[in-house]
Amino acid sequence: MYLPYVLYFIQYYKDRLRNSKKGAAIPHLNKEIFYNLLIGVPPKEEQIRISSKVADLYSSL
Repeated sequence: MYLPYVLYFIQYYKDRLRNSKKGAAIPHLNKEIFYNLLIGVPPKEEQIRISSKVADLYSSL
């Protein structure tokens, strides 16, 4: 797995993950939500190409 590709998916799901925290004193991530996230896993070269395109789009914002 190409780390920037995975990080873009985590950023995409960040609100869902943030809103699913459990616990009052020390909130922690709801593992069930995390484990059920859908992340497409193309070949590594495609992950790199997609990540590069996303980075280009972010820089133009």
